[in-house]
Amino acid sequence: MQLLLNALANIYLIRRAKNIAVTIDHSVTVLIPLRNEIENLNHLIDSLRFQRGIREIHFYVIDDNSTDGTKELAQQLIKDDARFTLISSRPLPHDWLGKPFALQQGFLKTKADVIVTIDADVRLQPYAIAQSVSLLYTLRFDFLSCYPKQIAITASERIIQPLLQWSWIATVPLRILASWRSQRCFGGKSWLYWNSASRRT
Repeated sequence: MQLLLNALANIYLIRRAKNIAVTIDHSVTVLIPLRNEIENLNHLIDSLRFQRGIREIHFYVIDDNSTDGTKELAQQLIKDDARFTLISSRPLPHDWLGKPFALQQGFLKTKADVIVTIDADVRLQPYAIAQSVSLLYTLRFDFLSCYPKQIAITASERIIQPLLQWSWIATVPLRILASWRSQRCFGGKSWLYWNSASRRT
């Protein structure tokens, strides 16, 4: 019963960013780690290129030693857009994991007000980043984890995806964690935001 009540509370109280026009004056950097993502790359770059509502935005596409042509395709797709920079990840040190190390290389290059990380299989509506940044500042958060809509096509996806969502929506009291009194945070891995001022304090 407790799990059901918690799930109902989260469904009712969860904050939803809307795909409506908004203008953001804060600078934003988006970090996109890639490893063998050639099948996702065209749709990913398209959704990033059409982001709206942010006056100053830059995308760091970080190739994590792909072997399927991801780096070469990325170079071709972003070559005419000055908002994009391709980073070739250095060899992985023994005390790092691949994705965090790739993100760290982009993280060290930016001085933007807000840092966003997204996975290659995330697709964004035109005002998705602007609306999420607006929510970050409206709520006075240092950290925001967005949960994108899950597209389930195959039979296994239709079985597994609802179970994954139930695992957190039924067990994590989101509004309590988001309260100003709480020093804890909860986040997924596919779409994250940081107020970069928090990393300097």
